[in-house]
Amino acid sequence: INKKKPNIKRNTMLFKAFLLPFALSTVLANAAETYDVNSSLPRFNECVSSREGSNRISTGFNVYVGQAICVGDVQFGVFDYDMGIVDGKPYTQYRVELRRGGQLVRFFRGIGIPSTDNQPLLGLQHDGNLLFGYSSKQPISGCVVFPGRHTHHNVLELNADEDDITMTITDVEGDILWTWPTTGRVCYPELGPMCHSVLYNDQRISWDEYLCTYDADGEIEFQYGMDITGSLGLYRYGDLVYRPKGNSWIRGDYLHFQNDGHLTVYKQKPYWRAKRMQWTSDCIAPTAEKMVMTTDGDVQILNEAGAIVWTLLGSQYPLGVVTDARDTVPELCMTNEA
Repeated sequence: INKKKPNIKRNTMLFKAFLLPFALSTVLANAAETYDVNSSLPRFNECVSSREGSNRISTGFNVYVGQAICVGDVQFGVFDYDMGIVDGKPYTQYRVELRRGGQLVRFFRGIGIPSTDNQPLLGLQHDGNLLFGYSSKQPISGCVVFPGRHTHHNVLELNADEDDITMTITDVEGDILWTWPTTGRVCYPELGPMCHSVLYNDQRISWDEYLCTYDADGEIEFQYGMDITGSLGLYRYGDLVYRPKGNSWIRGDYLHFQNDGHLTVYKQKPYWRAKRMQWTSDCIAPTAEKMVMTTDGDVQILNEAGAIVWTLLGSQYPLGVVTDARDTVPELCMTNEA
C-alpha cells in the first residue's frame, strides 16, 4: 500500500441533506460563571463542555441558546437576537457565532423563526457532522467520518492563544475530520488518498481509497475507487473521466470485490438493518482472484490463470482521450474464463 500524498484535486462537495438527526444529549451542561463584557452584542449565559472545565464537546452533546464552548476570552456558541414583530408574530434570530473579547470574529449560521417555535441548538452528531437547527438543520462543518467511525467519541475542540483561534473535530481514530479556519470545505485535511496496486477477492476499500497507477514522474495518474464523499469513479490527475451508469452518481460506504467475482458498492446501515447495494458489476466469476489497473486506466478482474473475466472500459478506450468517450463504453463480463 502506498500512502504517498499526491498533488491531486480533492473533492470537497457538500454532503446531501439526508444527514442523520441529532442524537439526544445524554450529558448535562456544566453551569459556569456568566461571561460578562462591555459589548452591545448579546452575551452568553454560560460556558458548557462535555467535561467540567474543558474546551470541548463530544458526540451527542448539545449547545443550547445562550451557551458556548469557552477558552479564555473566546466563545463559540448560540446567540439570540430580538427581531420584533414580523407578520403579526414576535420573531427571534438565532446565530452561531465565534467571539473574542465580546467582539464578533466569525458568523457561521443563522435562522429567523417565530419566538414561540422550538429553539435551535448546536450539536455534534455520531457521524462527526456539526449541525445547527431543530427540525431542519444546517451544516457548520459539512464533513462526516469514514464508514465504521460513527461513534460517541468524536470531539469538537476550541483552542486559542494571543494570535490565533482554531477549532477541530477529531474522529475516534484521532484523525482530524474538520478544522477552522480553512480554505473551502475540506474533510480530513491531513490525510491524502490511499492507493493500492492490486485488490484480492473478498477485499474492500472505503472513502478516498483507490486502485492507482503512476506516471513517469511518480505522480498518481489514474485512480479508481471512492472519493472523499463516497462517490465511485475513475479519475485522471484528480479529474473525473468515467463513472458507472453514464451520468448518474454511485455513492456508498465501501466498494467490495466479492469472492464470487462481483464488484459491488454497498451503503452500510445500522446493525439491525441489512446493508444496501448501490451498484454492482453484475459479473459472476467464481474463479476471480485479483483486480488490477492497467497503465491506460482500465480496471480488470483476472482469474487464477491471469485471464480477464471483467473489464471496466473494454477494448475501445482511445488513448489520450480523457473526457466523455468512456461513458459510451459498457462494462464487459467475459463469459469465457479460459
